[in-house]
Amino acid sequence: MCLRGKRIGFWHRPHEDTAVVASTIDTLEAAGVTVVPVELPYQDEVGPAELPAMWAEFRHDLEVYLTSRKGAPQTFAELIEFNNADPVELVSFGQDYFERAAERRR
Repeated sequence: MCLRGKRIGFWHRPHEDTAVVASTIDTLEAAGVTVVPVELPYQDEVGPAELPAMWAEFRHDLEVYLTSRKGAPQTFAELIEFNNADPVELVSFGQDYFERAAERRR
């Protein structure tokens, strides 16, 4: 797919890694894209609701994904056990997210 000549809206949160954002914009522009900064409304209202929304969907959606994979943990509980037995993959990510999501009701 050719991106040359396309316009892409680009929104990011102020606390995101600015080096990553700048690199992404540079890559898009190098591919011939016109990058248009966009502002999204209601961010003051959305921000506080993000984490509760994630907890509500994370466990369910991840379990759906896990059941589609062969040779991988098939349930949320199996994933937590797998991570506890071999935490190398979670060096940069928190096992606490999985454990907190496991505590939530479906």
